[in-house]
Amino acid sequence: MPEPLIHFALPFALLTARGMDPKKAALISLIAVLPDLDVLIHIHRSYTHSLLIPMAVLIIALLKYRNRWLILAALSYASHPILDFVTYYTPILWPIYPGSLWLKATLDIHIASLPTAIKLNIELLEQPASEALRPFKELEATAATGQGFLIALALMLTPFIVRRRLKAITQQQPQV
Repeated sequence: MPEPLIHFALPFALLTARGMDPKKAALISLIAVLPDLDVLIHIHRSYTHSLLIPMAVLIIALLKYRNRWLILAALSYASHPILDFVTYYTPILWPIYPGSLWLKATLDIHIASLPTAIKLNIELLEQPASEALRPFKELEATAATGQGFLIALALMLTPFIVRRRLKAITQQQPQV
């Protein structure tokens, strides 16, 4: 399960890499954490993790309002269920499809004496959404790990490092 910081870091990295001001990118990226507020009603990975609501907002934003901020907010929100979909069962198509889906991918690279074995396995797994929607009595989950923190930090710093490096390269080039 991606940690809240990773849910925030992915849209933040993408938005800042595209040149958005980090403060604006941070505000939009906070929207990516909203689906996890379902824990306040003692359920996790509930209907707040469906892609259909942010996609409906995205279509309306594109066709009717052409509002850039609404589009970015919908995409930021949508990044959350997509990340969850590749890590565990998520009701990503609710209410059209009643089950929870998991796109499970494993990559095994076995290095030994020749030949080296590479095995990629991709499965689409399904379980009834009711399995994921059982209320819990107490919330006990890892909110952050060292690995998650480092991944999020790398995601958030990369656009700044790349931009700084590109700026240094362009300043070194002679003007013609």
